Amino acid sequence: MLKPGSKICFVMPYHMSEKGGGAEVQSWLLAQELSIRGYNISYLAQSLSGKDKSVQVIERIAIYWLPYRIKFPWLNFFAIFNSIKHINPDILIQRISNADTGVIGYYASKNAIPFVWFCTDNESPFRWLHIRKIFSGFSKKTRPRRIASLLYLPNATLIDLLRHYGMKYVSHAFVLNEIQKKHLKDEFGKESSLLRSGHQRASISLNSTKKFANKIVLWAGNLGENKHPEKFIQLANQLSNSSYRFVLLGDKPGYIPVKDQLSKMDCNVEWKGKIPFEENLKWFDDAQFFVNTSEKEGFPNTYIQAWLRGIPVLTLSCDPDSLIKKHNLGFVCYSIDTMSDLLLSFTDEKEYQNQCQEIQIFAEQNFTIEKTATNFLKQFGEDTN
Repeated sequence: MLKPGSKICFVMPYHMSEKGGGAEVQSWLLAQELSIRGYNISYLAQSLSGKDKSVQVIERIAIYWLPYRIKFPWLNFFAIFNSIKHINPDILIQRISNADTGVIGYYASKNAIPFVWFCTDNESPFRWLHIRKIFSGFSKKTRPRRIASLLYLPNATLIDLLRHYGMKYVSHAFVLNEIQKKHLKDEFGKESSLLRSGHQRASISLNSTKKFANKIVLWAGNLGENKHPEKFIQLANQLSNSSYRFVLLGDKPGYIPVKDQLSKMDCNVEWKGKIPFEENLKWFDDAQFFVNTSEKEGFPNTYIQAWLRGIPVLTLSCDPDSLIKKHNLGFVCYSIDTMSDLLLSFTDEKEYQNQCQEIQIFAEQNFTIEKTATNFLKQFGEDTN
């Protein structure tokens, strides 16, 4: 049973102050909330800024910085193991699926402590994940890239084997949707609990009248191929003569196609690049709509950021467990043309205000970090009432 004072250790690739995506954001928010509730929190992460082998305290949480080993993460095994041994935690938490799963599982099994694993995206519950990635779209790659991929195959195999070993010792698994729950059972034989992500409530009182007048259509995320930001650019250009402002937040080193589109003078998108997390939230405070163009995601953090501010989500296909349709949290459009038509037809301010209010009430009942932490602790016997 967990209780205030228990030592909880998060093991993650990065800390959100240096790098990372939704997994790092969710891990840090949960770590902060558990720290506020009196738990002794430690956090392991690789440093990209030369802080490895040091310990930094941020908001009462001790961050143990590890060497940066992006290509060959198993080289950090001894550093991770020794750091965990020094911390001597009561519970270990990982919110991702990588080679570190192996050393976490090993330590947890040898010391008879719980190993909590959070599923992030819909690919994580599958075996041979890194090998699958090498051969995904293999025929479309150039010959040099195919050769490079095959040279990386032994390393990918080792990473997957370490993942498989560590997953055997997961004592508590949490998933974001029912699809992940099914695949985790099929692939690893693991039962799991559904635990929605959570975010902090909006720090300001939001005015739906002002948001309706702002006419900001927002897209946020990394400019990765699976996110399809080029479709947001297509949407913006289709509505270039409308009163909407199209704002895109995010970046990804080396992702040239979208950057080429964004650099064109006739592109109807305000690209802000990668900005600090708090500045990111300010754009959500002002936006009228949030757009998602991904093919598939587990449960986007951006949805929760939008919903906690009463913003309807417009998505092409990503609707985890059909929550958007069931609870009127936005619109599933299936095509850019449908999304474009919807934006042009959305002129009823009163309808917008009512929907915003309903969305924010639902989000505050289900998607705050306080709610997530409470549901998490219930799994370990703490009476949170």
